[in-house]
Amino acid sequence: MSQESQKVEALRNGNTRLETRMDVLADSFKDHTKADKEGFDAIHQTLTVMKENHLAHIQTDMAKQSTDIDWIKKILWAFLGPLIGGFIGMIYLIIQSL
Repeated sequence: MSQESQKVEALRNGNTRLETRMDVLADSFKDHTKADKEGFDAIHQTLTVMKENHLAHIQTDMAKQSTDIDWIKKILWAFLGPLIGGFIGMIYLIIQSL
């Protein structure tokens, strides 16, 4: 075999090695992609279950908290309304006396 034919044969062997490496990398990438997809599917399924089972409870609890706070708001308005009115009246009387 001549040197040129040996070089051509070496290049061909190198290409097959490169193709083999690329195939291994492609298979590895497919495996990682599949594993990632399975992981994301599990997360999505868990979030769906939480949304379906627990979101309604959280919303009713928040509605209850809102009604529990309403009486505090009413009391504050009952005291703050006359207080602010008194301050406005006092400022008006001060201005009148000048």
